[in-house]
Amino acid sequence: EEEVVVAKPSKKKEVAAHPSSKSARMKLAAKAAELEEAEESEDTPEQAHPKASKVQSKAKESKEHAPAAAHAVHWDYTGKLGPKYWGRLSPDFELCDSGTQQSPINIPDTWEAKETVKLDYRTSTFEVIDNGHTVQYSVAPGNFATIAGKKYELKQFHFHTPSEHLVSGRSTILEVHFVHATAKGELAVIGVMIKAGAEHAEFAKLWDYMPYKSGVTIKPKGVSFDPRALLPGKLAVYNYPGSLTTPPCSEKVNWNVSRDIITMSQEQINRFRKKYPMDARPVQELGDR
Repeated sequence: EEEVVVAKPSKKKEVAAHPSSKSARMKLAAKAAELEEAEESEDTPEQAHPKASKVQSKAKESKEHAPAAAHAVHWDYTGKLGPKYWGRLSPDFELCDSGTQQSPINIPDTWEAKETVKLDYRTSTFEVIDNGHTVQYSVAPGNFATIAGKKYELKQFHFHTPSEHLVSGRSTILEVHFVHATAKGELAVIGVMIKAGAEHAEFAKLWDYMPYKSGVTIKPKGVSFDPRALLPGKLAVYNYPGSLTTPPCSEKVNWNVSRDIITMSQEQINRFRKKYPMDARPVQELGDR
């Protein structure tokens, strides 16, 4: 895994990155060829982030990623490595087959959405990685959600297409999961479904730094965003006990799926779906929930 630090875009840097003289362009081309041949080479600044310059270094394994066992065993969303076979790929994934409170689910129309989540989010910095299964944004400390009197800290959010949850049998083109944890490691996730419509200005800031390829961590310098602006203004949720929707499918996850849907432009949606046309687990049995 590699780590890239990118500077906040500036007009001066944009001009410098696109020199008009022939000699300057030839020098840049030669430099790019050298980097491409190097064992530890990275994409050009335009590929990793079209507006910013970058400095490359080795990246540490993100503590917000799945457990090491989940990384050691390859899984996918289709074929023999798809959801139907997850439970057989590793003993650590057994709950994917045997669990009784698995996610996602088809939320019945008889359930009532309630305003049980209180958010205390603030303007924050972030880093982003394409981890090979989705695009994940890790958030700086200091953002909290209180659910049923328990305080959880926002750790990261990521995306699935189509939406993993259904509401009364209906899905949307995209779903974002805001993953929170207590100091003891208890998990709570807020799921928000997304449909095509007006462009989302706050997500546009984040999309600018989407990695060009998997395994690269982008750390924007001097760039912040408002996490609260990513969720509906009025947050009424369907609450249920569930699981992670990816291996190892651990249970005892406090799920809160927003009743209200947000929009992204079709262009924003396509930007993600170009990387991941399908990364959603099918709905699981509701059981006695």
